[in-house]
Amino acid sequence: MEHKYEIIKDESGKVINIIIDGKEASRGFVRGWNKAIKTPYFKLFDSERTYRCYNRFSGAHLDLDWFETSIFNWCMEWYKRYERNYNINPTVQTFDDMKYFLLDLNPNAYYDLID
Repeated sequence: MEHKYEIIKDESGKVINIIIDGKEASRGFVRGWNKAIKTPYFKLFDSERTYRCYNRFSGAHLDLDWFETSIFNWCMEWYKRYERNYNINPTVQTFDDMKYFLLDLNPNAYYDLID
């Protein structure tokens, strides 16, 4: 299912709301998004296409839209750093916010690619 997204920012550029198919995202998802986009490994993908994403352990793959891919990619990059014992910032709470955001958007992506 393809979603319609609207990212609403305040005057300073901080995301204050994310609208998905006309509904507001939860505060936790917006909080996680705001922390994730501040990391150097966050990438906002091109909204004009879909992306094939892979589970590096099982080889499972799915085509995700740009927003889902941005979340998935960030989660995988964060987790790589966690595995290598880097100083993790943001915390596990942000990782949880983002992975559950993906679960809310696309359960198949969460279960096949992350969980």
